Amino acid sequence: MQNKNFTINKQLNQKLITHLNKLQDRYSKILPIRIDIHYAKDDEFNTDIETTKKEIMYFLYQAMQLELDIVGYAVVMEFNQNEHIHFHSVFYVNGQKSKNTILFTLHRNVHGMN
Repeated sequence: MQNKNFTINKQLNQKLITHLNKLQDRYSKILPIRIDIHYAKDDEFNTDIETTKKEIMYFLYQAMQLELDIVGYAVVMEFNQNEHIHFHSVFYVNGQKSKNTILFTLHRNVHGMN
């Protein structure tokens, strides 16, 4: 199913496919975990790009601290027509080492991000 209002960025799409292919060359089983991050319209981080980048880096740092064997990740930042910032991210976990059910939470840290 294709969204008529969305055009795929072919260059970005190819980079993501190449990244995944390189991971598949090295690891026999990869578990992707997709996380989408959206900000409310009235959120102070909605339009402050630099602060939002710092926050997403903190989010990635938190994810890397989990007891998952994360072997790669990709994050794409997008804006909609109203300059609403949102992120699409995927973490690639080594499926040979992560055979149990995975439950985790990541928390937004508003303090200390400046």
